[in-house]
Amino acid sequence: MSVSIDSLGIGITYGIKNTTLNFFAKFILIIMSIFFSACSIFIGNMISSILSEFLTKFISSCILIIIGIIVIIDPIPFDFDNSRNIDMKEAFLLGVALSLDSISVGIGSSIGGYLSFYFPILVALFQILFLCFGVIIGKKIIKKFTVPDSIWNIISGVVLMLFGAIKIFI
Repeated sequence: MSVSIDSLGIGITYGIKNTTLNFFAKFILIIMSIFFSACSIFIGNMISSILSEFLTKFISSCILIIIGIIVIIDPIPFDFDNSRNIDMKEAFLLGVALSLDSISVGIGSSIGGYLSFYFPILVALFQILFLCFGVIIGKKIIKKFTVPDSIWNIISGVVLMLFGAIKIFI
């Protein structure tokens, strides 16, 4: 769950901005989550003597904070054509960004021998659940509050940066 929580922040951002993910985009995210998580276990086992778990956690937290900054600057993260619909190419890029966190945790955890076969499946499951739940939360927020888009961008970005900062300590 902890490696997928950043999907909640992205989902809230999409809900606030009324951006949708179609079935194929969600499918791409699931496949990428499984692929990158499985690869991270393999890589972690290979380089267990090089990277510390703290370093991988720190790097993944920094990436999440950077994504939060990008959200503040760019109103719709990974919606490059501003269509308010995440297409398959954008889903691929989003999948890479969301998987960076699970890669770093997968590497770090496999170094300590804590991962199992179920890790990639659970990462994908929680990532898609958090993303969809975040969209629902974002849509409920936008219905209750009339706030300019620029403020929502800041709030969404700050939420992602907070998730990144919290991950450093958890």
